[in-house]
Amino acid sequence: MIIRLGDEEIERVLEHWRQTGMALAKAESEYESLNSLKKFKFAEAFLNSNGKTAREKECEAEISVSSFIALIRKQKKMIIELRQELSRIQTNCDLYRTTQANVRGEIKGLTSLN
Repeated sequence: MIIRLGDEEIERVLEHWRQTGMALAKAESEYESLNSLKKFKFAEAFLNSNGKTAREKECEAEISVSSFIALIRKQKKMIIELRQELSRIQTNCDLYRTTQANVRGEIKGLTSLN
């Protein structure tokens, strides 16, 4: 099977690769932001719990940041999916380059026989 792509198809694949990379960067940034905000809210809730034991303060702080769990999980899932997509694109590009190199090698071999 020979894979032949025109310039437009190659550019479309490269643009998809760039867009996926930018989406991954944005998702990772959002993930880090959510984690930082969760830590900040935890510390804030812990410090605002006056007159309680450390364990009680920790429990209240954990409850106050529980809303971040679903958001962080969603971001992590998106990051994993985008990384898999980038890996798939990379594999397809490597396959295309290998196939094209093999075709060029065959053509060169055939022309040298003439």
